[in-house]
Amino acid sequence: MTDKQTPPPATPAAAGAPTPAPSATRPVAPTSAPSATRPVAPTSAPSATRPVAPAPAPSAAPSAAPSVASAPGASAGVGARTPDSSVDGGPDSGASAAGVRDRWAAVSGAAREAGRRWASTSFAQGAARLWAHPPRWIIPAVSVAVVLVAVLAGYQVLGGAGSGGTPPAAWNSPSIAPSASAPLAPRPSAAPVKRTDDLAQVCEGVFYPKSPRYTGRAPHQISVGVTDSLTGPHRRIRAAVDIPDSLAKPLRDAWLPSDPAKSQLVACVTLTKSGTPIRKCDTHQLARGVYTLSLYEVATGRRLLKKQLYGDATTCPNAVPVGTAPTIASTVSDKVLYQQLKNFVVASR
Repeated sequence: MTDKQTPPPATPAAAGAPTPAPSATRPVAPTSAPSATRPVAPTSAPSATRPVAPAPAPSAAPSAAPSVASAPGASAGVGARTPDSSVDGGPDSGASAAGVRDRWAAVSGAAREAGRRWASTSFAQGAARLWAHPPRWIIPAVSVAVVLVAVLAGYQVLGGAGSGGTPPAAWNSPSIAPSASAPLAPRPSAAPVKRTDDLAQVCEGVFYPKSPRYTGRAPHQISVGVTDSLTGPHRRIRAAVDIPDSLAKPLRDAWLPSDPAKSQLVACVTLTKSGTPIRKCDTHQLARGVYTLSLYEVATGRRLLKKQLYGDATTCPNAVPVGTAPTIASTVSDKVLYQQLKNFVVASR
């Protein structure tokens, strides 16, 4: 009888092949186990340090309270004051004040150094010696300068008051006669001189081209027109001028023209203002007259002379026209007119 061997049990064979062992000892895939040690995704945990979403707080608390004390960083917000702020007198303000003091000290030191350098110059030393020991002539010179300044100041004050103030009481508000001066552009006349009154227009800027020219041998015939009133422009041509009796007849005829058309010159005597009172003439006051003497060539209107004269005839007039102003002006005598105009009459051209 043959013995039949039984196969060996499966257990030892299983010990040599550990593959079917339970997976609890394999660390390759531990994903299914709860991982309490992995800090990668802690998002599900409540974050007490994040001040972004304080909404879960109870609604009974004021809404502003969590925002004020929620995060530690609130102390460094907009309204926070840092230790280096210069508003509260921090280190910056101290540094700026120290800088200002340093700059001021530097400027003061430079100024003192400049003063010492200037004091050491010869000019400063000379000025100091002059101040300490002035020469003998300095006091008289300063005294003279002070006196001169005082005199000039007084002259300016008195002169300004006299020229800028009211006229002196001796003057009667001088006024200018309407025909005191001839126009700037003389006007020619188409008609020749026919009457004596035509020559009066020469004093108003009219000339007569057909009249004889002021040229050639002497004498040169002259006519004299006078305006001795400030109330109107009327001018009269004098018929004669009192001249020395020793003149020869041709010269006398030149001063006493019989034909106005032959006059080469016209002298215009014009009252410009009344000056200081001279005397009382019945119901009128005689005052010193101020006149303008102008000499024109009849043919061209060219002015040959302009001069100021004063009325030297201080006697009261024999008659005063009706309607004359209370103040009458003294007149220019014929003697003065002759002295002023004779060289134009007797000199050859």
